[in-house]
Amino acid sequence: MKEIIAVLKNTFLFENIKNEEIREILDQYGYFLEEYKSTDIIKFRGDEIDGVYIIIQGTVKTEMLKSSGEVTPVEILNKGDILASAFIFGNKKFFPVDIIAKNNVIILKIDKKPLVKLFQNNLTILNNFLNSISNKAQFLSKKVWDNFNNKTIEEKLNSYIKENMKGSFITLKVSIKELAEQFQVTRPSLSRALGNYVKDGILEKIDRYKYKILNEDYFIS
Repeated sequence: MKEIIAVLKNTFLFENIKNEEIREILDQYGYFLEEYKSTDIIKFRGDEIDGVYIIIQGTVKTEMLKSSGEVTPVEILNKGDILASAFIFGNKKFFPVDIIAKNNVIILKIDKKPLVKLFQNNLTILNNFLNSISNKAQFLSKKVWDNFNNKTIEEKLNSYIKENMKGSFITLKVSIKELAEQFQVTRPSLSRALGNYVKDGILEKIDRYKYKILNEDYFIS
């Protein structure tokens, strides 16, 4: 239980909620734990969303299967993230993507009816949820706009680094192959762009996924 509370404490939904209150909420409103192994299908696109699903352990990937059979990756979700939070309510309460476990995954679920009661009784959690939905909508709007602008590989890479840099370092959240799929470019092209940044003294490669930013102004400007 302590590990579950520690994870929930760091989610947007339970922001500013004390540990003991989280424990009381779980006891009062109930929850289920679902376990999955690597490559397991957690949810298919079109499955009904009948509650809130929070990743307690592991990493999942979301993707869409086109009619042509081509798979398009959407995003990677990690511990503390909520699955399809923007689709829990509304007219079409279905998962918009396929959700697949990348490793051993544990998901905590609170059914919709007790979730609604929780929102009614706890305005802090309701406000956290609404803020998250708004932030997600703004993020998706920006993503659509970026794609609409037909950015170059370098521009997409710069935006990614700017949004994910921690101090003087950037750690790729996914492999080069997966990042290239997100950018909708080829893997060699993305590898070449990163290699040019290293060659030009903009980045220094530390390991497979981590780079040191030698010229922060290049990404901030």
